[in-house]
Amino acid sequence: MSADHGALVASGQWREFRARFRADEEALRRARRWPELVRLHALEMSIAARCGGFDHQRYDELRWLALTLGEQESADMLDHAAGLSHLAAGNPATAWRVFGNLATAASRTAQRAYVDLVQTALAAGETCAVRCLLAAGPQLLPPAAPMTTARLWHARGLRAAASGADDAAALFERALGAPAIPGRPMEHARLLLDYGRLLRSQRRDEARAPLREALTRFEWLRAAPWALRARAELRAIGVRVPGEQAPAAVESLSPHKLRILRLAAAGLSNRDIGERLSISPRTVASHLYRTYPLVGVRSRGELGRLFADPPTGAHRSSSV
Repeated sequence: MSADHGALVASGQWREFRARFRADEEALRRARRWPELVRLHALEMSIAARCGGFDHQRYDELRWLALTLGEQESADMLDHAAGLSHLAAGNPATAWRVFGNLATAASRTAQRAYVDLVQTALAAGETCAVRCLLAAGPQLLPPAAPMTTARLWHARGLRAAASGADDAAALFERALGAPAIPGRPMEHARLLLDYGRLLRSQRRDEARAPLREALTRFEWLRAAPWALRARAELRAIGVRVPGEQAPAAVESLSPHKLRILRLAAAGLSNRDIGERLSISPRTVASHLYRTYPLVGVRSRGELGRLFADPPTGAHRSSSV
């Protein structure tokens, strides 16, 4: 697998990665380059973990194959992805069990996962592990690596926020000021979410900007579980987000209008919907135009959020 695949994932170019995935997979398979093939799949799984489509059975199979081939780095990448899927689902204790080996490793995956390890240990109540990780951070993370500064300050900010320290906001702001952070959209969005969550508990009005920006980035990445968290934080400060589900409004729609909305959300065109319901495409368009404001969406592309339970990414894939 070329370094280019990893760069696409790290920089959030997940659509490009997926567009190339099948062709690259087939080329590696024909050339019998099994270690690179496993690493390619590990990267795809890391995207899937962030988008809400992680397949745990596939994870087990790929991890076994990676270890059989002696590809410890790929096994670590898969563990990172699996742990992230549990963290995103709100299961930090399970995530920590998966992350266990990474927490004591000096590998490239452990470096990329550093903030995830600290955040998961904090959420799981692993106090000793948090202390060890923070103490080891300067040695674990290469000083010259682009993301080292952001990751160190982000991790310290998480610990300060958890303990109620006065300098938590300043630590997050130092992380946000790191030059490399804008080039890593998923890590940037997570940092903005954590910063906004802290501000919500301290300076409520100031939380809006970072939380809105986090949501925008998560939605661009289609990282559905994380977008849900950003939306929940915004709701907690009374912000109505465009595209936010409006349950009461949806429930108040007539069965006919609701069916049109559901068919449009499923991807049917106005003509297809009209043929199915024996109405004209123009009537379908009129119904949709009048209904969008009632349910809090701006376009057809946002309808899927109304009927997802829970919303998940419409694709598989990863980021490191």
